[in-house]
Amino acid sequence: NGSLVLFAALFAAGILYINRLPVSAEEAVPETSVQAETLQPMSSQSGTCGEHATWAFDEGNGTLTISGTGEITDPSSKYSFAKKINKVIIEEGVTGIGEYAFASCTNLTEVRIPKSVTSIGAYAFASCTGLTEAQISGPVINIEESVFLECENLKKVTLPETVTGIGECAFAGCYDMAEIRIPASVTSIGDSAFEGCVSLKSVYFEGSAPQFPVESSKLFRRVH
Repeated sequence: NGSLVLFAALFAAGILYINRLPVSAEEAVPETSVQAETLQPMSSQSGTCGEHATWAFDEGNGTLTISGTGEITDPSSKYSFAKKINKVIIEEGVTGIGEYAFASCTNLTEVRIPKSVTSIGAYAFASCTGLTEAQISGPVINIEESVFLECENLKKVTLPETVTGIGECAFAGCYDMAEIRIPASVTSIGDSAFEGCVSLKSVYFEGSAPQFPVESSKLFRRVH
């Protein structure tokens, strides 16, 4: 039953988000994993994306469905239809979303993450500029580095009560995010976690004070 703390008016008005964020998703994606891959033809409407995970893409409605078990290890950006994905459905049984799994899927607006997912890798949804909402319902422990970096239209994120850490730049550049609730389970928040979130007005923390960086202002740099 932690007390509810409201962090409002985080910094004085007039602070502008001028400098570019340290690393963008496209710069960070390893050349060997995405950029050097040969794009798969549009005729390929299904395939594997992990040792025991498979994908199926419906070009008619832009829905990518992930099923099976284990972790998603192949980034969607290796496929020629990546820019046409507007909805991702991850079915129960999938336990992990790997690094860069959906990075730079710029038309993705909706993602369903089931309760079976326990881990989400760094940059998993970075630069998904069309994404407006993300609900994480599974027992995820850490929101890794830059998971939602530069998701500039992301307005709402629901974090589970199991999360203990929020990584560096996890929500940096989420321009449209106006508020966020941090569950009582969180004990650490990385540098620049909310850097450049220029619309952020309220942060609700439901527990005791977490471990902030040495300079806690780094959490919310360039926030109005």
